[in-house]
Amino acid sequence: MKDKKFLQQIGRSYTNITNGIVNIWRWRKVIWNDRWWDHYYFYEIISFKLKDMESHWGKDTCGANDKDVKIILQSLIDDLKLLQNNKFVEKELQELDLKYGKVDLVRQKNHNGKNTLQLKREKETDENCDEIQTRTIEIYTIETKRRTQTKKRFFDTLRDNVETFWD
Repeated sequence: MKDKKFLQQIGRSYTNITNGIVNIWRWRKVIWNDRWWDHYYFYEIISFKLKDMESHWGKDTCGANDKDVKIILQSLIDDLKLLQNNKFVEKELQELDLKYGKVDLVRQKNHNGKNTLQLKREKETDENCDEIQTRTIEIYTIETKRRTQTKKRFFDTLRDNVETFWD
């Protein structure tokens, strides 16, 4: 009886060590590229974990609600992709570029005779400067709203479902 328990413990230890080494190998790129100073990497860690879970869900699990959990995992992955790519107002910025041209960094002399750097659009004039500035502020207000909505949806969904991610 004691020999059987001893052999089972050795088997479990071997399995745990093997799984640990496999995990280190799978996570190596995420860990190697991680940086403490940027939220992007925090999202990258969560994204990697969610993608790994989603890829196994339904084929390596046997829960009654597997399809629902897989859908939730995919929606979390999609929201993280939006947050990482940060392209909430890509269409609006393209429209601004089409109408007023691309943004350039222009060196100009100010009233004191010193050089300053300013962002200026190719088709920007004194007449449309205020219009461009107003539209730019509107676009970045929209961006903030969309990013905030996406973060709220992501973290609310994660909070409400994280404990259902088990088999």
